Amino acid sequence: MPRGYPGIVVLPAEARRRWREKNPEKVKAANRRPRIRNYDSQKTKAWRTKRLADPFYRARINKQANDRATMIRRWLDAYKLSKGCVDCGYKEHHAALHFDHVSGEKEINVCNAKSIDQAKKEIEKCEVRCANCHAVRTFVLYPCKPDIFDATYERVGETMK
Repeated sequence: MPRGYPGIVVLPAEARRRWREKNPEKVKAANRRPRIRNYDSQKTKAWRTKRLADPFYRARINKQANDRATMIRRWLDAYKLSKGCVDCGYKEHHAALHFDHVSGEKEINVCNAKSIDQAKKEIEKCEVRCANCHAVRTFVLYPCKPDIFDATYERVGETMK
């Protein structure tokens, strides 16, 4: 809730910042004082159970997660469109552009990043390619294991015994 005088609105964060600037000795003394809080597992469990049972808490947490995921997804879509396919130059729609890991060790799929910084770290190892170029580049003729392939199929040119 904003604070201040009529006609002058001051947000709580701004009010805190001003108070800290005016009272540096109190801030310093408060920071020196160790805060001792005894851990009570039963009390913590009761708080957590109560909080998780509250439907408004769940709705708020889910909304925050959805908003964050949407923000990251929109950033990734804009990034892919700005780069385009490195092979053919396609830039028409973000859904047809993929991140192709070409260097380094793949830690996560870029689309599963929980923050933009995490996505940027993974994007450093990638190139943007359209779906067709990505499929052609990563195509493997026999994706199954060679020993299974040899055990189940006869080679061409071998005669039957």
